[in-house]
Amino acid sequence: MLMASCAINSLQLVGHMTTMFGMGGLYGSLVDLLHHGLAGRSPQLRELWLAAFVAVLWCIWHFRNKAKFDGINPQVAKAYRLISGQISSSNKLGSGSMFNNVQELIVLKKFGAACRFRRAPSIVEVNWIPPLIGWVKINTDGSWKSTSGQAGYGAVFRDYKGAFLGAFCSSLNIPSSVAAEVIAVIKAIELAWIRDWKHVWLEVDSTLVLHFLKSPNLVPWQLRVNWGNCLFRISQMQFRCSHIFREGNKVADALANFGLTSDTMVWWDSPPAFVVSLCNRDFLGLPNFHFR
Repeated sequence: MLMASCAINSLQLVGHMTTMFGMGGLYGSLVDLLHHGLAGRSPQLRELWLAAFVAVLWCIWHFRNKAKFDGINPQVAKAYRLISGQISSSNKLGSGSMFNNVQELIVLKKFGAACRFRRAPSIVEVNWIPPLIGWVKINTDGSWKSTSGQAGYGAVFRDYKGAFLGAFCSSLNIPSSVAAEVIAVIKAIELAWIRDWKHVWLEVDSTLVLHFLKSPNLVPWQLRVNWGNCLFRISQMQFRCSHIFREGNKVADALANFGLTSDTMVWWDSPPAFVVSLCNRDFLGLPNFHFR
């Protein structure tokens, strides 16, 4: 039984806490009790549970010291008030939201804690927009699978009409999603340079890549030489860059995922079968939706 060596007041405190949180039963250890109280809870209730757990341990330690060193018998009612006060105070400092259900509302009301309801998600319409006449738009992406440790990258090139100019993908020996994103840009700019495309719009779904364009010293050290060469080529172009949510970057995303299984770099002059429908959606201006 939990804390069998402690006075009965310790068990009363634990029992009071579990009752207030709508829990029951006996727990083999403090770790079991902690995990059980966290399981299935909303962020707000998890914050309160951690505050309650710490408050109960502190009260047990405090009142045992009072009894042992000062000869003062523990007052369980006072401990209840201290614990409840700590929980209510911690709620004011928390940021998590509750699940919108009756069970959690009951628990919060027991402690007099204000409810923080989940904010309704906002919906952003995401559209792929073609570049100006004479420009080439490049969408790049990188991919990394933690299960296999494999990384891949890819990019697609399209003109002002949204027509397909080419695409590529490849795998990467560096097991890093950041490296995959960076290499995708490096290779895309290199291919644009070779084809003498000097009016380039780069669009990525990684804000980190946009930071690297402004702060090259943040790029992983093993990629800095290649990144420096990439920035030199960019400096010789009419160049712009922008961010797009992943929902609007599906062609490049599909290419990067395909690259995970590619032994060498693959180039397509026409859309491969696995991205045809995605390219058509972008060409027709059909929207995608991002939830946040």
